[in-house]
Amino acid sequence: MVKLLESIDVVFQDVSLGTAYTLLEEDFFDTFYNHFDQIGENFFSNMDTTPQDILLKFGFQWPASSHEIAIKAMINRCRAENQFMSWQDVTHDYFCEHQAISFLSPEAFVYYLPAMMKLYLQGQENMYYLQYFIFYIERAYKEIIALLNQEQVSFIIDFLQLDCDRCHSSYERDELRWIIKNIKENLSG
Repeated sequence: MVKLLESIDVVFQDVSLGTAYTLLEEDFFDTFYNHFDQIGENFFSNMDTTPQDILLKFGFQWPASSHEIAIKAMINRCRAENQFMSWQDVTHDYFCEHQAISFLSPEAFVYYLPAMMKLYLQGQENMYYLQYFIFYIERAYKEIIALLNQEQVSFIIDFLQLDCDRCHSSYERDELRWIIKNIKENLSG
């Protein structure tokens, strides 16, 4: 575990979000099936609300910083700014507040994955969103590994093996072993 924690910043140093939507943007999409830059002119009048009120009206429990970013993007009908300079800056609270991980594109997932792994390796408690990441890898491992270099894929395999060794249920261990097997087969095939 220490070896993984010591090497993660170097192994994933060149990973960026690029033009992919942020987790905040996908969280909004999860509710409205539109990204901020796709909102039509009548979006707010059809819902009888304003950009300032829509987040409260639909129960978004985001912190003030996310509300400000979202409101600005809604008013301007543009992409929301990424509040993190790099994946190393993504926080546990951000993952707890924005849970639309399954809506991420593979490119965005690859950006957030090292942040999640680093939090886990640092001993972060209450990482219920870890399972969302595992489900995404299970569903889209081919697309994910196509975006990564060999060292990054090996790191993910080692991480999944570490998590497998810590699992309490045989179902979770079997699931992780299946994912690891498929990733390895995809690399060799």
